[in-house]
Amino acid sequence: MTKPPPDPAVSTAFAADPVRMRDRYAERLRGEGLEHPVVAATIAALRGTAGETTEEFAERMGVPPAAVLAAEAGLLAVEELPDPLRFAIRGFDHRA
Repeated sequence: MTKPPPDPAVSTAFAADPVRMRDRYAERLRGEGLEHPVVAATIAALRGTAGETTEEFAERMGVPPAAVLAAEAGLLAVEELPDPLRFAIRGFDHRA
């Protein structure tokens, strides 16, 4: 009996590269005219790769859900983010 292929939903063999995902999404958001597309895409990538809802991510980060929504909407620059979100994106470069 042959082994079925790995399920991409649970396999690390198909894990998304969060930096690459962020860069592609940032370009799309930039085209839509967002003021801070890299911040928005970075927060979305962090939340998305964790598989969390806005509320779950906000709770884990210790910030109000409105802060996550504002960041993902491109309304906040890096220096305007609440400290926990700013620290969470420290590993990404900020070209916004």
